[in-house]
This record gives sequence, structure tokens and C-alpha cells, in this order.
Amino acid sequence: MTRFRLGLLALLLAGQGCASEPTAAWNPAVWARNITPQDVRANYPAAARAEGVSGEVVLRCRTNSMGEMTNCRIMSETPSGHGFGSVALHLSEIMAMRTDVPTFKSDTTFQFGVSFNPHQER
Repeated sequence: MTRFRLGLLALLLAGQGCASEPTAAWNPAVWARNITPQDVRANYPAAARAEGVSGEVVLRCRTNSMGEMTNCRIMSETPSGHGFGSVALHLSEIMAMRTDVPTFKSDTTFQFGVSFNPHQER
């Protein structure tokens, strides 16, 4: 398993954490565009790279009708203060789900993780 882990848990959770909204069944995401290890390396926060700091960010986003990520929020960022959260938000703009598959549903909320490792293999 590579050290890069774009833990796309893709939990397609239709409102997880909101008591008034039901949770959908597990539903695998099918990506039209996804974050690559090269994207993470190219956008790695400079100070964190120089200090050899690794990080992990969990984002919660919604899909629009074109499969793009919208309304993304940082759910957790470890460690904080190194810029991993803002980079993960920027990288989420690359991502889009395929809309031509039966599992796609517009306006679906889900969470995924983005891992940062300054020593990742190329």
C-alpha cells in the first residue's frame, strides 16, 4: 500500500451528523476526476515540507448536478497550523464524480480524507 492515501472513504452519507436527515447506505464513488499523488506533492505546504511534517485532513463536501464538489468544509486537520486544510480545500476543486453511473446522486454529502507525507515516493 502506498504511503499516499487519498482515503476517499466516499462514505456518501446524505447528511451524516444532522439528526434531521437520514443516512444513506454505503455507496462507492466513481470518480471522473480525482486528486493524484502529484497534485498533493505540487501543492504541499512549503513550510510543512521543509520541516518534514506529515498531515491528514478530512473534508465534508456536497456534489452538484455536474458531480463537482461544493460547500466543502474541513472536519478535521492534523496537525493544525501547517496549511494542510486550505490545500485540501483547494485540491477538492479538482474532484468530480461521474454522473453517468447508477450510484451517482446530486446534492449528496460525503466525507473523504487527504493525506500528506513529505517523504512520499514518486
